[in-house]
Amino acid sequence: GASSRAPILARSPSILFFSFACPPAVQLSSLSPLSSSPSMATEVINKVQNLFDKLEARRSILSTCTDLYKTLTSHFSSLEQSIASKSQTLDSRIQALDSDYQTCIDDLKRREECIPDRLASISSHIEAQKQSALVEIQNTTSEESPSMVEELKSLCRKMDESKLLKLLMAKRKEASMLKSEIGNALNECVDPPRLVLDSVKEFMELKANVKSGQPDRRWACGIVVGGLFPLDGLKERKEGAFSRAILERAEAMAKEWKEKAQERATSGVASGSGEGMYGMGPAEASMFLQFVLGFGLKGKFDFEFFKNL
Repeated sequence: GASSRAPILARSPSILFFSFACPPAVQLSSLSPLSSSPSMATEVINKVQNLFDKLEARRSILSTCTDLYKTLTSHFSSLEQSIASKSQTLDSRIQALDSDYQTCIDDLKRREECIPDRLASISSHIEAQKQSALVEIQNTTSEESPSMVEELKSLCRKMDESKLLKLLMAKRKEASMLKSEIGNALNECVDPPRLVLDSVKEFMELKANVKSGQPDRRWACGIVVGGLFPLDGLKERKEGAFSRAILERAEAMAKEWKEKAQERATSGVASGSGEGMYGMGPAEASMFLQFVLGFGLKGKFDFEFFKNL
């Protein structure tokens, strides 16, 4: 009866809690006469504890899911920003390529438009050289010896670098006149850059094989290089002034020149010949730099090399 259950509820707090936490159906079933036994009370407490354990487990799972959601959200947000940044960079590069492409097209059009004028200029130059050669042939029958200026021009027309260097070496005492006339003499050449390259090649070969007369030979070769590339005109050199074949040959020669000089410096030959620790004396170093700048090869070498040289 109700009177027999009241003392049990008053004496058992766990059963009192259970009476408030559970629905009426559970309360009525749990308030049976057997609920007063300690085993039944322990069972009820265990059920309640299991309920809280399950709630705690579900809360932990929910917290883990929330953290994972935040991590994924942050990752996808970062990924979206990265994609947007790369897309912007790609767009800017495409614009730059379009601009470079248009610049190249315009440059090619300008060069194409200049071809007739250049052909006419070359034809006129060839005709003038032809007339000069005919006059020279006629003058060879006379007993009068040609002047040194005419001899310079004649050797340049013949593209004879060996005799040209020998003439310059023989007339070294007239250095000021040679320096002033060598540029005009080179203009008589069919291919002035090729004559300069041939002169530098001969200088390099004789330097490696012939020990005597090097200072005079170096000076003569420097006169030829300076005739094509005067110091006051190096900065005014126009792009496309030389053919690709000439530039490739000049680059190969400059690199070979540098390598041989470094080999001499490493072997100790340069230190005994007054050429310094880089295998080139001041005069040769100046000629090398003039050669490199004249043919536009500055970007083919390290800045530290020029600085040390």
